Amino acid sequence: METVITIKKNKPACKALILLAKELEKKDNKSISVTKSARDEDFLSLFNR
Repeated sequence: METVITIKKNKPACKALILLAKELEKKDNKSISVTKSARDEDFLSLFNR
């Protein structure tokens, strides 16, 4: 099962969510990845594999 979370950048919770996701990615890079959305630079997508 794959879950994709797309968030708009520059919102108050955005930085905290990005930092949390990056910490999770460091600890278990097989389960989560953080990527920039190819279609729009204003969004960031978090993938849970």
